[in-house]
This record gives sequence, C-alpha cells and structure tokens, in this order.
Amino acid sequence: MSQKPAAPERAYPGIEVFLETQERAAISERFAATKDALASLPKVKSEHGKRALAAITQAEGLLNQLFDVKEQMSAPASGKKARR
Repeated sequence: MSQKPAAPERAYPGIEVFLETQERAAISERFAATKDALASLPKVKSEHGKRALAAITQAEGLLNQLFDVKEQMSAPASGKKARR
C-alpha cells in the first residue's frame, strides 16, 4: 500500500490562499476602501494616515511581487533555458 507524501505545512496560509484564489486586480480592490478612509482623515490625524498609507503601498507592492513569482513559477518550462 503506497502512501502519498504529506502536503507541506503552509507558513503563511492566508497569503498563500489569497494568491491561489485571487487575481492580481484584487489587490487594489482589497485596499481601496482603506485608502479612501485614510484620505478623509482630519488634519490632526493626517500624519498617521500618511504612515498607514505608506504601509499599505508597501504591502501592495509585496503582493504584486508574489504574483510575479507565482506567474514565473507557473510559466511553461519550454521557454526557459536550462542552467549548467
């Protein structure tokens, strides 16, 4: 009786599931409401809003990089050159 190898444990299951089930366009959709709310903060809290917006922008960039890696990994191997 052969056993299937155990699936590797997911280190970041939320991110992995997002990348597997969503399209790249979903990134901006996810953060749009938060960005709008930060843009409407009163002047007193605008400095905090700028910091939060910078963090969201960085998170969007990182998610886009992960989508790039996913696309590169799923690209057909025939177009890649073999390493020597």
